[in-house]
Amino acid sequence: MRIAAILLIASTASALAVEDVDGSLAKLAAPEKAALLDRMEQDLFDGPASRLRDVRKIDKARMCGRINPKNRMGAYIGYREFMFDPEREELLLGGEDADDSAKGQVKAACR
Repeated sequence: MRIAAILLIASTASALAVEDVDGSLAKLAAPEKAALLDRMEQDLFDGPASRLRDVRKIDKARMCGRINPKNRMGAYIGYREFMFDPEREELLLGGEDADDSAKGQVKAACR
């Protein structure tokens, strides 16, 4: 029981660590926000330390915005566009180092 409480507190604290630079993340409904933050935590090296801005819904489920994640050395790598599709459980990042397929999908979805 005690371990479960500690894990719950730790997971809640990490979800709250994402910096909502312009307040756009706060405008999402709680389930949408939770789905995005969960996917960031799973897909990014240090997802909870990321900075988000310009987060918006682009259709019924998908979201776009700009994210500044950290690399493995702990440094922020600069803002890049992202597209999140909760139905496919897919977080795609644009940017110079993204593969062409991801760049194209993000660019097309997040115009």
